Amino acid sequence: MNKIKKYPPYSKRLFEYMKDKQNPIREILIFLGKDAWKKGQSFLNKCPVVILPPDSNRPQDYDWGCVKGLSVLVFDTSDVGSELIRRLSYELLMAGATIVRVVFVNFGMAIFRRGGFKI
Repeated sequence: MNKIKKYPPYSKRLFEYMKDKQNPIREILIFLGKDAWKKGQSFLNKCPVVILPPDSNRPQDYDWGCVKGLSVLVFDTSDVGSELIRRLSYELLMAGATIVRVVFVNFGMAIFRRGGFKI
């Protein structure tokens, strides 16, 4: 039996834009880690933001369709670990993100594209 996936926090507006085919958005910010709520909320009025809740280590439980056709910039707020970053990036790419760039706590960066990634 397929489990119904839930929308990630703050993504409802993005899904509404897509449904109305009026998506003026080209890039989305996703925050994860223990400070995800605090950091994400500071950007809410500036650009589209989505949160992977700090208590979730299963990005596959969410419907990431809101990233289809968009560039994604992920901010790791607390060194969540490379495995979670890889799983989230995979889910985002499978949902149709054009590229996933990840900024780590130490300001390192990784870029994920279909077919491979760069660090």
